[in-house]
Amino acid sequence: MHIINNISDSIFGELWERFKKPWCTSFTIHFFFYTVFIGGLGVFASLFQFINNKGDSWFITENVITYSLALAIPTIVPILLSFNDTKNKSSLAQVSPIVCIVLPILLTFFSYYYKISWPAFICIVISWIVWVISQYDNRCLNDKTFGEDIEANSRNKHGKSWNN
Repeated sequence: MHIINNISDSIFGELWERFKKPWCTSFTIHFFFYTVFIGGLGVFASLFQFINNKGDSWFITENVITYSLALAIPTIVPILLSFNDTKNKSSLAQVSPIVCIVLPILLTFFSYYYKISWPAFICIVISWIVWVISQYDNRCLNDKTFGEDIEANSRNKHGKSWNN
């Protein structure tokens, strides 16, 4: 039981909590429709070309690599901007660059160097997980908090200087 408490208090427990937190209807729609589907259109296009015998299977892997790197590497900024909200600051500073930058680049290297696809697909799953963790506190992707922000702004800011 002592080990379980240590894991929940560790950076991995904290990241797991961040991963679980944002899931609501608006966040889920945004993630699956915009991030996975629209963001992955290049991957789907190369998949359809392969199915229609107009492309090589390696094109799918190249597009997966490009998509996953484009998704994973920019996520380090929101994660590091949440540094003050983190209990495990030293661990976050060490884990974030490894997971957001080093690991995707290593997986890309293995895919290209050995001409194998599985590292690219691992990279895309890691990229999705890291994207969710980076957006855990995005108030615009949560119906409740977004509505609260609009209401607060309308009460406190909207029309404030109209009488002057």
